[in-house]
Amino acid sequence: MGRTTAPSSFATLTPAYLKDYKSKKALLEEFRAGKDFVYNHGVVATYISIRDYDAGQMVKFRYNNLRHACFYTITDDDKKEVKS
Repeated sequence: MGRTTAPSSFATLTPAYLKDYKSKKALLEEFRAGKDFVYNHGVVATYISIRDYDAGQMVKFRYNNLRHACFYTITDDDKKEVKS
């Protein structure tokens, strides 16, 4: 399945593949490592990762059984650390 362009700035991402993260730290480590997350838009869900974003974009996450939320702004350093 091919990648799509990054969603709008306030898209909410949730863990993919039945994963769940109990802390913001664990979630962001996985996101910065290039792991997949799910972007739900309407009735369609798309797998997406940090590779699909540009530096400066803000992402919202839901984690810990969707009970917690956090925002994260992607930096140039994040983009350099991700392996293709």
